Amino acid sequence: SFTIPAVYRRTVEVGPRVSRFVTTMFDYKAGVRGKITDGINFDVHAAYGQSNNNQTLSGYTLRSRVSQALLADNATTCRNTAQGCVPLNLFGGPGSITPAMVNFIQGTSTVAVDTGLGQVRGVISGDTGLTIPSASNPITFAVGGEYRNYTYRRTPDNLSQVPGELGGGGGAVLPFTGGYDVIEGFAETNIPLVEDKEFFKSLSLELGIRQSRYSVNAPNNPSFSATTWKAGLSWSPADGVKFRGGYNRAVRAPNINELFAPV
Repeated sequence: SFTIPAVYRRTVEVGPRVSRFVTTMFDYKAGVRGKITDGINFDVHAAYGQSNNNQTLSGYTLRSRVSQALLADNATTCRNTAQGCVPLNLFGGPGSITPAMVNFIQGTSTVAVDTGLGQVRGVISGDTGLTIPSASNPITFAVGGEYRNYTYRRTPDNLSQVPGELGGGGGAVLPFTGGYDVIEGFAETNIPLVEDKEFFKSLSLELGIRQSRYSVNAPNNPSFSATTWKAGLSWSPADGVKFRGGYNRAVRAPNINELFAPV
């Protein structure tokens, strides 16, 4: 006997590799809008939704079955006959892998991903009734708060979790769960500075700030905060012409995969 370090063969008899995705989702939302005064409105709403994605992989060979089927002393009987083993012929041309061989070496794998998002948001907005002397429109504003909770769970079957078991499928797909929640407060205002003057059809200042606090669903419940803000000017020297400029500070929080995905 001798050892073959590696064998490569395109198993065309097994058919194409197919990924089939089925996604089921629902989302419920309820809220109330109304007026506090003639110029000030409120909007409060809550929502909750879930998504389930099932991926089915077919057309792949199973490495453990291929190894079992190659360990045979003749063309009809495997040394290990478990699970109805059929000896495999890798050395013929296309078609040399018979349907009986295909039925033994092929496998189907599934990976399920479940995500959820719950959120509550409230906003009060309108005009203050105050104006800059050089402008006619009032200063407008919006203030509010928001809570969001994210959850995630990945559930691969046993075949997906074995590195290299799906022939050509790459590394293992490991299970993991994770999530985090966010509490935010924000305020924005638009201030008309000059209106209906020569070379100043309108000039307005826009300001905004948001404070966010993230809590991660992990041991010791790590948390972190972020402050983001914006400032901008909008100038219209005449009808049909407008120039805008702004400066923003933004951050991107890590997503669940970056926080929790195993190596």
